[in-house]
Amino acid sequence: MLAFTLCFWFALLSAAAAVDYYETGFENFTPGPDRIAGAPASGTSPAVPATDSWTGSHAGQDRSGIMAESSHALPGLGNAAYLGGSTAAIFSGGSTIFVRRILNRQPAVEGNEIVTIRALVGIKDSSGLTPQLTTRDNFEILIYGNNALSGGSGSTVLGGIQFDNTQLSTTSGLPYKAIYRYFWNPAKNAMDYSYTSVDFVYDTMQSLEIRINYRTNKWSAYFQSVPLFSDLDFYKGSAALNLGSILLQCKVTSTFLPGSNYLLFDDLSIAAEAPAAVIVPELSWLRGTGVQLRWLQEAGYRYEIRQSDTLGSWRTATGGAATAATSTGFTGLLTDTSALSVPRRYYKLIRTFP
Repeated sequence: MLAFTLCFWFALLSAAAAVDYYETGFENFTPGPDRIAGAPASGTSPAVPATDSWTGSHAGQDRSGIMAESSHALPGLGNAAYLGGSTAAIFSGGSTIFVRRILNRQPAVEGNEIVTIRALVGIKDSSGLTPQLTTRDNFEILIYGNNALSGGSGSTVLGGIQFDNTQLSTTSGLPYKAIYRYFWNPAKNAMDYSYTSVDFVYDTMQSLEIRINYRTNKWSAYFQSVPLFSDLDFYKGSAALNLGSILLQCKVTSTFLPGSNYLLFDDLSIAAEAPAAVIVPELSWLRGTGVQLRWLQEAGYRYEIRQSDTLGSWRTATGGAATAATSTGFTGLLTDTSALSVPRRYYKLIRTFP
């Protein structure tokens, strides 16, 4: 009877401990306007301090803040943050409203190259006499790099997700509620939008997950566990590839006249980790065919199966190292038909950096 023994070698990989960069359910925030980024004193009103190192725009204009459960009326959610919602004309600060949480981390340098951003998000639509005449805005979650961490200056948006609440159907006149990927388009040498073919639902908190590998420069995103896109290039521009900050913004589309729509968000977490350890692959004995091995892969890394009949001399069983294209499931596959002719065979799986 054939006996198969598997051993594993980690090539150039030393897994660092996973780290939580930031996490909040906004329960330690005080409900009310301007309770994220704060606001300066105005007249006899005292200043409102920022909370938990957040910054933002349009201080004191009630463009962002914290809603208690009694205000947003979503049972069990507790406090949640909001962005937008005020229809007051904007006379200062520009037409892009934002809140930002600075992180200033270098995931690949720190050995935890995979960053996962999770949040519950919901869009409250604008109210108006008719859908066609109602003012609406777009909402985005953006990932910024910090060029100063690499010896430069300033920050640059690297990518993000947009919830488009402005485009109307030519047949129904209602918003498409489309979700877009925001990315650097090398063909245009500029940031660009690409429709993900997934739409959001009004008045419902839905889960968003963004996964970025800062070593391979690949990213994926999921909405309600449905893939928005998988293992695409993250950022191909010239700015530094690191994690400077996370920014949530409302892009006011009618000049200085925002709609009553707003983004509600909660349970925000940002964590980093190394790729999962090379694990024992699935091994199957296929009668009359040989041995089939399957293993988990991370897109952008190189994988190679080597084999030996004596443990003294190893040879490639895969034709050389190959770069994985996807990070979904057991995408690595090898069928070794020559195993039929030997009494035993040993295998090892090698993973190396891109």
